Formats: sequence, structure tokens, C-alpha cells
Amino acid sequence: MYTKIMVPLDGSNLAESALALAFAFGRKTGASLHFVMVIERLSSIFGLGRVEYRGDWGHEYLGNLVDAAASEGSKKSTYSLNTGNVVDELEKEQDSSGADLVVMATHGRGLISRTWFGSVADGFLRRTRVPLLLVRPTDSMSVVNFETSGSTVLIPLDGSAPSESALGNVIDLGELFGAAYHLTHVVVPPTRITTPYLPHAADSNEVNAHEGREWAANYLELIARRMRHRGLRVTTSVAVNHQVGQGILQEANAVGCDLISMVTKGKNGLDLLRLGSSIDKVVRRTHVPVLLHPAQA
Repeated sequence: MYTKIMVPLDGSNLAESALALAFAFGRKTGASLHFVMVIERLSSIFGLGRVEYRGDWGHEYLGNLVDAAASEGSKKSTYSLNTGNVVDELEKEQDSSGADLVVMATHGRGLISRTWFGSVADGFLRRTRVPLLLVRPTDSMSVVNFETSGSTVLIPLDGSAPSESALGNVIDLGELFGAAYHLTHVVVPPTRITTPYLPHAADSNEVNAHEGREWAANYLELIARRMRHRGLRVTTSVAVNHQVGQGILQEANAVGCDLISMVTKGKNGLDLLRLGSSIDKVVRRTHVPVLLHPAQA
């Protein structure tokens, strides 16, 4: 399980939406917290004083967070205040600090950095080699706390070994929180063909779609049975949708899950983090925290 959790911040309330989960994960896993802030240098020489001011403010802000973490039960919390390109510095800090989990908000706009989502969270998730827990702030800026009773983890699976590679990690994590699990698979129906020159095409499509749903149900039940042998609470469902990402969101809403766990590579090693991909769509549209795991061999 995790030993050090890195939490990138920019001083805004939006970015701080990740703190509740970071504190909760730290308490449950016993991991230390490492807060990171990056000051973007300004090209103008007139920006030098502003950088120094932000540095002073940043040290005070991060020092207060270390104190807050201690009051939340986190031991040996640390912080780092860096200067440079935000994504580059976060990547370096993750490597040098030895963090094995990064918890960050998908949005932020504070005194330290000018923008967050699209240039930081989006850019960093494409580079990280450790699990990344993304928290999307709500309009009310309310915090998300996974420690509530009856929490459910949604785990989309596509039938490939890479998509199953993080099961052990997320199961161990869920057990710490006493969570239930919901496994789902999205079946993409074949394109409907209606032409007098292929009179049996529609029937063939229906047969293929039925077989796909049947295979998915059996596949999920096989994995669920293994998990239930460990005393875990597991349910399954098969979604049918022309877009995998939309199907996952559909199941997340239907189940009312509290966390979505996904792997960043799926069938044939396909990188799912490209623009418009399933994971990208889920991260951008859900208000549920998303735990992304780099695929393991």
C-alpha cells in the first residue's frame, strides 16, 4: 500500500478540494503527505519581486498545511516549493520524493499558478508513473470524503490483462475503507446495417450483441466470485453504449459510486489517455474521484 502521498496545490480553494481525500488516504494507509507548490516564473524582469513575494507566501501556506496534516493524524508531512514549468516540476518532484500516489484536484486557480485543468492536471496525468487520484471540485466547493459508510468503488474492466492489473491494489485500498465493489463492462453494439443487399445483417448484429453481453456477464461474474471468496461485497453490471466513456459514466450514476478506479492502458496496450478517449471523457465529466493506475505488465 502507499507510503508517501504527493499533493500538488496552487493556493486556491478549488485545488484544496483534494485535501480531504489526501488526509483520509494518509490516515488509512499510514502514508506521509508531501505538499508541492510550483511558482511559474514570469518572463518580465518586473515579475522578479512578485516571484519573491509568492515564494514567501508559499512557504507560509505550505507550512500551515503541514501543521494541518499533523492535526489530521498524518506523520512526517513535508513540503516543497519549486519554480519553473508546473508539469515538469511536479514530475521531477514525484520522482525525487519517492511518492507512490498523487492526489490532486482537476481544477484550481490561485496566486501561485494562473491555470490548472488543461495544463497541469491534464498534462501531469499523461506523464505520471504512479497511481493518480483526481478530484473534481463541485460548484459548491464541498469536499469529498471517501470514509463515509457504504462507499462503493466502480471498476470498469475490458477483458484484458492490463485492465485487471490494478485489481489487487484497489481491492486492498477498498478493504481499508470497508468499501463495496461494482464491476462493469461496456459492450459497444455493432453498427446497425440496413440494406436490401445484406438481408441477414441486422439479425447477425443482434446475435453478436447478445453474445457480447453474455460473455461480459460471465467474465465479470468470474472475477466477482474470486473477490467474494475474500469476503468482499461485489456486484456486477453490463452496460451497452456506443461510447465506452459514456457507458462508464452511465454506470457510475446508476450505482451511485464514490470512487472510480481505472487503468490507463487497455486492450493491446492502447493508450487510453489520448484526447477524446474513454478515460479522458470520464475524468472530464464525472464529479466522482477517479483513481488512475498505470498499467502493469
